[in-house]
Amino acid sequence: MSQPFAVLAEFEKPEALTEAVAAMKREGFEAMEAYAPMPIEGLEPLQPLKNRRVDLWALGGTLFGLTLGMAITVGQNVFQYPLNVGGRPLFSWPAFMVPSFELGVLFGCLGAVIGLFRTTELPRLHHPLFGVEGFSRASEDRFFLAVFARDPQFSEAKAALERTGPAAMHEAGS
Repeated sequence: MSQPFAVLAEFEKPEALTEAVAAMKREGFEAMEAYAPMPIEGLEPLQPLKNRRVDLWALGGTLFGLTLGMAITVGQNVFQYPLNVGGRPLFSWPAFMVPSFELGVLFGCLGAVIGLFRTTELPRLHHPLFGVEGFSRASEDRFFLAVFARDPQFSEAKAALERTGPAAMHEAGS
């Protein structure tokens, strides 16, 4: 038997979806997501983006690249092959900034890509919601609200969604 992944409520009108999201937020549900074939005015403030992990991955990659670039250039020019050029000091940091910047950009981009994959759980060949009958209409004419199993109140989700008056209820397994 598969583990429950989410409970879905299907609505026919966008206003019903917006009201359901607001009602579920009032009841304290957090791990939920709305699916609609078009942007719905008033829905975005109810589900603001909280996940900023991609930014942190990019920042971490950038700092790692800067540190690595500085360590490589300083190690090479100061410790392994000290070369006095025109009487300048061995540690002349402006000369080391270009390789450090380049490695910072490179690792920042790699960190953003890795963070994107980690955040979106890619590469994933099949999402459990795609197995729900009728979910493909989310890109045509239906509106869905999913409450995921990771929500602390998931055991109460089905009853709470039924109180919002959906046209149909579905369950998605993992």
